[in-house]
Amino acid sequence: YQTVEDDSPAPLIQLSKAALIDRPSADYFHALANKALRHAFAAENETRLEALSLAGNQIEHELDVYREKLRRVQQEKITAEIVELSNGIISKTHKIII
Repeated sequence: YQTVEDDSPAPLIQLSKAALIDRPSADYFHALANKALRHAFAAENETRLEALSLAGNQIEHELDVYREKLRRVQQEKITAEIVELSNGIISKTHKIII
């Protein structure tokens, strides 16, 4: 063993100096690339969720518009039937009086 100034044994090096330098560098680069990809995926997913939320809100709005239109059409139909019945009653009453 080689010793350093404090008489503790020097670490055993079983890898070449190039491997000791290259592996952590590659791991660090891999970690940075992984982090960048995860952030990109998260941003893309956030954008998709926002688009889906907006689409859902638009669908709810359109559904409300169609429901209101349906209520209006039904009310117009009921009103037309009431007017038709009223005209029939008025016509029959008018014929009886004459």
